[in-house]
Amino acid sequence: TVDVEDKDDAYTWLLYWLNAQPSGKRSRRIAIKHIYLKDGTKQMILVPSRGNHWFIYKRRLLWLNRARGAAPQGAGTGQLNELAAAMGQEFLTIQVVGRSRAVVGALLEDAEKLFTAANVNALTIQKYQWGGWHKFIKPKRPFESVIFPDHAEHLFADMALFIAQRDWYRKMGIPHRRGYLFHGPPGTGKSVSAEVLAGALDLPIYVINLAGMSDQSLEQAMSAIENNTAAMLLIEDIDTVGTKREATIDKQKISLGTLLNVLDGLLAADSMLLVMTSNHPNTLDA
Repeated sequence: TVDVEDKDDAYTWLLYWLNAQPSGKRSRRIAIKHIYLKDGTKQMILVPSRGNHWFIYKRRLLWLNRARGAAPQGAGTGQLNELAAAMGQEFLTIQVVGRSRAVVGALLEDAEKLFTAANVNALTIQKYQWGGWHKFIKPKRPFESVIFPDHAEHLFADMALFIAQRDWYRKMGIPHRRGYLFHGPPGTGKSVSAEVLAGALDLPIYVINLAGMSDQSLEQAMSAIENNTAAMLLIEDIDTVGTKREATIDKQKISLGTLLNVLDGLLAADSMLLVMTSNHPNTLDA
C-alpha cells in the first residue's frame, strides 16, 4: 500500500497517467483537472473522483482510493479556517497484492515521465496559504516579453552561474544561497521579472506574502520547502515588515530576527535564489 498526498508531485503525475490509460477512460466516477501542456495551452483532463477504483498495470491488479483528509494545520480562524476545512488535503492510496514494491516504483516512474514530457514548458509555482504550500502550473512567460534594464543579462548570468556551482558550495561547506532585491514603483515588473527568470532557469518558484503571517507561520513555511533541488523564493513587498527589531501585538507580527533567520540563518532553505521586491527600499532596515 502506498499513500500519496496532494502536495506531493507524484499526486499530479498519477492522476495524469491514469487519465491516459484505457481503464481511466472507462471510469464512470470522474472529476475535472486542468494542466498546461508544453506548448503553453491548457488542457482539461478527466481523472478518477473520490472513492474506490481499480486498474491493471503490468498484468497486476491495483486498487486506487482517492479521499479528502483533514484541513491543514495553522489555517487560521473564522472564514479562512472554514475555507481551509472545505479544501482539506487529498490523498491517493494505491494497493497491490504481493511482497515486492517494484511494481509501485515502476508505476511512479512511468507516471513522472509521461507528465514531464507534457509539461516541459511549464512553470511550477508554490504559494503558501492556509498553513501549507499549494502548487499550480502555468505556461512559462517568454524572456522577450519583458522589458528588462540593461544589466539584466548580467543578472541572468549571475543566477545561472550560482546554480551551476551547487556542488562547489557544498564541497566548501558554504550555504548555497544568493539574494537579490528588485525595487521600483508599483507596476514596473518586479514580480513578473522574477517569474520570467525562474522560467528561463527552469526553477520552481515559491511565493510568500508576509502580510498576516507570524513568526511561527513563517518558520513553518520555510521548513516545508523542499531542499533537494534548486528553487527561487519570491517574497513580495519586503518593506511591509517594518523596521522594529521585535514582534509586536498590534501591527507587526513578524520580528526582524525571525525574518533574517529564515532568509540566511539556521532555518533558511538551501539551493535557493531569494528575490525580494520593494516599492520603498529606503525604508528597509540596514
